Amino acid sequence: MSPALAIKLIPSSESEVSVGDFSLERNGRKALVQFSVAGQDVAEAWVESSRDQLDWSRVSRIQRKQPFAFTLGVEKLPPGSYLRGAANDSLGNLGHSEATAIPY
Repeated sequence: MSPALAIKLIPSSESEVSVGDFSLERNGRKALVQFSVAGQDVAEAWVESSRDQLDWSRVSRIQRKQPFAFTLGVEKLPPGSYLRGAANDSLGNLGHSEATAIPY
């Protein structure tokens, strides 16, 4: 066997994905996270978490249709960390909301 090389060609795109209206509402041991996404051909959206606002990881399921509303358990909401909404379009353009601190 010999090494192989794969190249994925993606057309250039001027489109943007914008994520806004992020809200976090705590209710006991769960939280409701909602946000809106603007862009052409939005493919999917999810919620990300970070302790330092540098390394982000997905903490919710992926949703493909609006309205983008997610219920997260308390284990995904450590006090002192941050949440943000994220989404991408069919061409792979990625957008994020502003980070929101999880209240203590």
